[in-house]
Amino acid sequence: MKRLIFSFIMSVSMIVAFGAALIPCIQIAEGFASFIRSPHQFYVEVNLLPVVPLVILSLIEAVDYYLGRRKGRPSFWQYPLIIPAADERERAISAQATATAFRAIWFIAPFCAALMVLHPIVRQSIPAFPVFVLLIIPLVQICVYYFKIRKIYL
Repeated sequence: MKRLIFSFIMSVSMIVAFGAALIPCIQIAEGFASFIRSPHQFYVEVNLLPVVPLVILSLIEAVDYYLGRRKGRPSFWQYPLIIPAADERERAISAQATATAFRAIWFIAPFCAALMVLHPIVRQSIPAFPVFVLLIIPLVQICVYYFKIRKIYL
């Protein structure tokens, strides 16, 4: 159960860190857009601090990959949605969790598309709104999968 919780925390942390790391990319794109509008003024101010958590988690991931390769086993962090199933019951629960996570995408994708209608309204206050909306999809998929797969450990 500890391994499952740790994998869930790492998966959600990677999604959140990836979303935070995309914010400087949006700032760079806005800087280039202002350059295209007025070519005589070109400056881009970017805060790279949101990239630091992604780099730290990536280094942890690289160390885990290296240690797992030396031991000859695949890392649980790198394949968070693959739970090793020991018996038929665990395989059935894993298959059911995978199917439920897939069905969740069919509900959350139209919801995210509907949220994108708000983009022109919140563009000035939340420039990274499309990134946040897009990252809702894998976040919901991983949460649904983990909440279903915990039946193995209960």
